[in-house]
Amino acid sequence: MEKIELIRRSVGDMENDFVELVASRLPFAIATEKFERLWDEVNLAAASVISSPEVNGYIALLIRMQGVYESQYTRSGRTNGWRSPLQAR
Repeated sequence: MEKIELIRRSVGDMENDFVELVASRLPFAIATEKFERLWDEVNLAAASVISSPEVNGYIALLIRMQGVYESQYTRSGRTNGWRSPLQAR
């Protein structure tokens, strides 16, 4: 059986996508969908290097993403009907 290698983007590339997403002012539903896809990608990348010091950059990005998500989409302790990415996992 042939081994398929996962192509993983750098933390910097994912960080740039995140910064662009936050600055984009997209409608809530579209921004949430893009956020969730990016979250899943960062999380998968972190899992693929879990035994390496490289994981720290991905974890730091996930923490920043969580903070922005909560600050932009949380009202009165509730997340506009959406669970936060950390709760959903």
